[in-house]
Amino acid sequence: MRILLPTQAADQSAAALDDHALAGLYAYPGPRWLRANMVASADGAGFLDGRTAALSTPADMRLFGLLRVLADVVLVGAGTARLEEYKPARRRPALEDLRAGRPPTVPVAVVSRKLDLDFAAPLFTAAPPDARTIVLTCTGAPDDQRAAAA
Repeated sequence: MRILLPTQAADQSAAALDDHALAGLYAYPGPRWLRANMVASADGAGFLDGRTAALSTPADMRLFGLLRVLADVVLVGAGTARLEEYKPARRRPALEDLRAGRPPTVPVAVVSRKLDLDFAAPLFTAAPPDARTIVLTCTGAPDDQRAAAA
């Protein structure tokens, strides 16, 4: 008897589907929809050794990439963007039909109260013109940082 952990079973099931078939399983049920997706360890931790990548399987990474293609925007907290050294989402030409009617690359939106962001980082400098990184903040953010973000 062979026992598969849930992650291993999901890896095997997802591997049997091509990206378009998998996208069909994750299609949004309506025009206005919010999806949250994340990885976590069995004890509920959202990271290992300070990063989320250590918790992700190849199937997780494939699904994250596919969900980005399906999304209108990818929302990330400033701390995660810094720690994970976020970059702009990659354009995926093989799946461009899934972005019909939208820019070819999904923009990333960073939420930050203090705006302690590195605006020289690739997340801001390498984003394509049609998917520039969006910064969401509040009026309490320092004026000089708000000006830099603008």
